[in-house]
Amino acid sequence: GNAVLARFFSWHGVRRGHRVADVGNSLVFRSPTGEWDYERVSHHDRRNNVLHLSLLGFDPQRRALLTQELLRFRPDFIRAGSPTLLAFLSLYLLDHPEIHIRPRVVFVGGERLLPDQRAVIGEAFACPVVDVYGNWEYVVFGGECAQGRLHLATEMGIVEILRDGRPCPPGEPGDITITSLWNRAFPFVRYQIGDVAFLEGQPCACG
Repeated sequence: GNAVLARFFSWHGVRRGHRVADVGNSLVFRSPTGEWDYERVSHHDRRNNVLHLSLLGFDPQRRALLTQELLRFRPDFIRAGSPTLLAFLSLYLLDHPEIHIRPRVVFVGGERLLPDQRAVIGEAFACPVVDVYGNWEYVVFGGECAQGRLHLATEMGIVEILRDGRPCPPGEPGDITITSLWNRAFPFVRYQIGDVAFLEGQPCACG
């Protein structure tokens, strides 16, 4: 899984050692005494050079604190588990044009990335916005290339697009059905995860 992600990130110029800001929508950090601290907005994983940030809603004060953490950290790239919440953070940045946070690229996943969200996020951070598709079962992963098309990581699992049990031809939407290739503890075989997609019929220009 990590090798697949590293390959995908490398398409967009990201290498090991780059500063990563990971913006989550449900993270809660512990205080130095070990108690849960719902007011805390960040935790720096120095070993992996990752700054974990917790947005936890639409509070403007929390967005201001998050912005200060990003300014101090100066991330090379940003990962976000919710384009909706990152779009709200982006609106805050657009309302404060004196703040400049300039990663090389922003990766978003967890939800469908809508065109207006991509535009707002890209304008706020002045960089490309790349869509990522994944799931908690870790059996299918897709990431956008520079051409803006999602590519599957076939090492993680076999992906079929089925409707009423039959394979869908390219362009026809159907149920994403997966068979895992690396989970030996609890493998999934032709498991439908509840998402709908279609396969492209033509190869991508990126090669």
